[in-house]
Amino acid sequence: MKILVAGGCGYIGSVLVPMLIEQGHAVTVIDCCYFGRNLPDGVDVVVGDTRAITETHLYRVDRVIDLAGLSNDPSCDLRSEVTIENNFRGAVHLAATAYRSGVSYYTYVSSCSVYGDTGEQVHVNPLTEYARAKYAVERAIKRFWGDPRLSIPRLATVYGLSPRMRFDLAPNLMTLHAVRRGVVEVYGEGTQWRPFVHVRDVARFLCNPRPDSVDVGSNDMTMTAKALAERVAAVTGAQCIHRLDMPTDTRSYKPDFWRPSGTVKLEDGIREIADALRAGTVTDGPMTRTVERYRALITEGQL
Repeated sequence: MKILVAGGCGYIGSVLVPMLIEQGHAVTVIDCCYFGRNLPDGVDVVVGDTRAITETHLYRVDRVIDLAGLSNDPSCDLRSEVTIENNFRGAVHLAATAYRSGVSYYTYVSSCSVYGDTGEQVHVNPLTEYARAKYAVERAIKRFWGDPRLSIPRLATVYGLSPRMRFDLAPNLMTLHAVRRGVVEVYGEGTQWRPFVHVRDVARFLCNPRPDSVDVGSNDMTMTAKALAERVAAVTGAQCIHRLDMPTDTRSYKPDFWRPSGTVKLEDGIREIADALRAGTVTDGPMTRTVERYRALITEGQL
């Protein structure tokens, strides 16, 4: 199968693309490479964003997986017009161009963040520019893509080691602080609920086209921020402390993952990151902090 992965050099894409190649697929990646290339030598990478996609890029492509766009809430809150251009218009343009080009299967990777602050009564209630853009794209592309060729997985918060490492995701950041400072901090009471899923589990899920739209994660990895911090502390030997002086994240949602898709245990994912930090095979820096990198790109006029 010939597959185009938009955003394939990113956090999830740099784990997914090698898996697809191992399965024997021919993979082309389109990515702005703002965080580096992060892929094995020999992968065909088109440097650019989804707004520049033409039918020529999609010639004889069987499947598209769209991972592109600004990748978290703080980044999308920097400038709403940048979010609209990249996360909404770019995504809809790619989906429409793929449809016109006769692509057989389309996967738009969405997020459980569209649930916002709903606790255990889960329904769509996007609170941020990132979540609103995700939900807007979902609705827009359903107008021309339909079952069984379209899938829209909504991902739990992804964590774990990746060639394009991120330390702005709660389990990853807590593990970094645990190793570097010996402390895991919980802001506020830590009672907000959040689901988690390992990046390798997400990549495995995306390796095969599915004619449905599901929440990707598992109930046993859905927990409060306090519980997450306690588990990170237990694995790393760090101290867990509360910062009641810090603002609490207003997002809280607890999806019911009726089709669990997680196989990597949280403790194993935390241990991998901690071991890599201690061994020096992964480090924290400007390229691992998404919002800081995007802020610099906006200041430099590159985004």
